[in-house]
Amino acid sequence: MKGGNTRESLVVAIKILERKIDTSHAELAQTLSDILNLVDRRFNILENHVGAANIGIEKAKSELIQQIQGLGMRIDDLALNRAKYSDIEVFRREIEAIKKRLEAPLRKR
Repeated sequence: MKGGNTRESLVVAIKILERKIDTSHAELAQTLSDILNLVDRRFNILENHVGAANIGIEKAKSELIQQIQGLGMRIDDLALNRAKYSDIEVFRREIEAIKKRLEAPLRKR
């Protein structure tokens, strides 16, 4: 009988151990699932922050491009105006020369 009791005790012990292992596996699986859910949430938060940062960078980039284009147009305007000033200077010289020619015959009279 002692051998039977030992065998039955071993069978019972093995069943208890199997239940504990199954419970441990289930708990481990749940723990891993919880961890993965937390990691997923953190990645979503990170993606949102990165997305917001990218939007901010794109907006700043767009504003800088507009400012650079505006400066380019101002430089073009200045270059055009300088060319006009030089043209005016040529015309002034010509007008002065014409005035001198017109005044010269009057002086001789």
